[in-house]
Amino acid sequence: MRFALLPAVLLPLALASPPTLLATEPVSRVGLTTDEVRFAGTVRGRVTDQSSGQPVPGAQVIVAGTRLGAAADNNGRYVITQVPAGAQTLSVRLLGYAPKSATVTVTDNGEVTADFTIERSASQLSEVVVTATGDQRKVEIGNAVATLRADSLMISAPITSVGDMLQGRVSGLMTFANAGMTGSAPRIRIRGFNSLSQPNNPLIIIDGARVDNTTGAGSGGGTNIQSYGWTAGSMTSMNPEEIESFEIVKGPAAATLYGTDAANGVIVIRTKRGTAGAPKWNFYGEGGIIPHPTNWNDTYYAFGKNAQGQAVQCVNLARVAGQCTVDSVSIWSPIRDAVSSPLGTGNRRQVGAQVSGGAQQLRYFVGGDWERERGYLELPAAEIKRISTERGGAELPDEQIHPNYLNRTALRANASAMLGPKADLNISNSLQFQRSQIPTNTLFTDAAWGIGYKDAYDGWGSQRRPGETFSTR
Repeated sequence: MRFALLPAVLLPLALASPPTLLATEPVSRVGLTTDEVRFAGTVRGRVTDQSSGQPVPGAQVIVAGTRLGAAADNNGRYVITQVPAGAQTLSVRLLGYAPKSATVTVTDNGEVTADFTIERSASQLSEVVVTATGDQRKVEIGNAVATLRADSLMISAPITSVGDMLQGRVSGLMTFANAGMTGSAPRIRIRGFNSLSQPNNPLIIIDGARVDNTTGAGSGGGTNIQSYGWTAGSMTSMNPEEIESFEIVKGPAAATLYGTDAANGVIVIRTKRGTAGAPKWNFYGEGGIIPHPTNWNDTYYAFGKNAQGQAVQCVNLARVAGQCTVDSVSIWSPIRDAVSSPLGTGNRRQVGAQVSGGAQQLRYFVGGDWERERGYLELPAAEIKRISTERGGAELPDEQIHPNYLNRTALRANASAMLGPKADLNISNSLQFQRSQIPTNTLFTDAAWGIGYKDAYDGWGSQRRPGETFSTR
């Protein structure tokens, strides 16, 4: 046997020469194998806006699971080459538009067309809130500010008042609906009750103007924690369909922007404004019934005999004084008794229309609303007959038979003009005709909450029946 040895100097050169690759060996080319490189195609298409049909330049079209992609040109067209053959998922994205995906089948050395129509979608970037010193970036505000958009609420919830829009939707904010009395303003508290004797109402700002929201009666003029009764505050005059957003400034820190009156917080309400474009019309209407509450307390009446042995109503005060002895207790609820109950079924009707539009330099918004709502209180037939007889057979007015109602007709208009890149002029005006009637709460305190411990007037007695309570003076 003979062996041929190569010189040592040639050995490195032999080892450095490139080896012959087999067809089955992988090739490193953008993470693809030789088979994948061999079987590839092209995807092209166009991206357009759904509302206008115009091209969307800059939209990014990406092949899912790969690094392949392309950006749309000024005509909205894109081309992606070397796309692996088979079913591929394409996705298109652009800031300000909702993402969209589609599946296409790519063939070897073939070409497939995939056009996209994408829809505009608001993207939350840096929020801006309205303050006493003008619009400010939210990150620069030292106060805790909660923002509530009204457009989404009107679609998904049964909203009939501003109180309904706020109830249970902002942390730290409480609303008290005043027993469901039609036309009554809700009590609003931000971060609880701050004082036992001073007002607890937050400051209300509507389009930069301060409005009063004092509600309730009782000691302190309805401003303290112990207030009761119902009044038609300014919040009841607002039409929820005309509101764009709420901004709730919480805590005493709001006083740095709005003064000491804002120690209980601030609610900034912004009404709808016109947007540039063709006129946009919005028509709405609703109707329904208003059922009455069904959960009431019982009223107890104690009877017995006095020192002379005569049968009398033995109230607690007389019993403790030794003036009578109790021998029986009766239960009667005038609220639950169908003959005497002042509870019926109310109804609600509302229709309205709005139009907005204009050019970028001058925008407008005009809205009108007609609303009629009647509460569930209704004078029973026996009381109608009794009062009519006492008045010589005179017919009772409807506002006494149905003492709780709200009639409102409102018009609102505003215009916005662009004076320059950093200046706008806004003009707002509203005209409203409203008539409402809210009964006193003695109807419920005497008939539903009394427990027979005071005197003969408990449970309405002879002078506080619905006929007297509902009477107009």
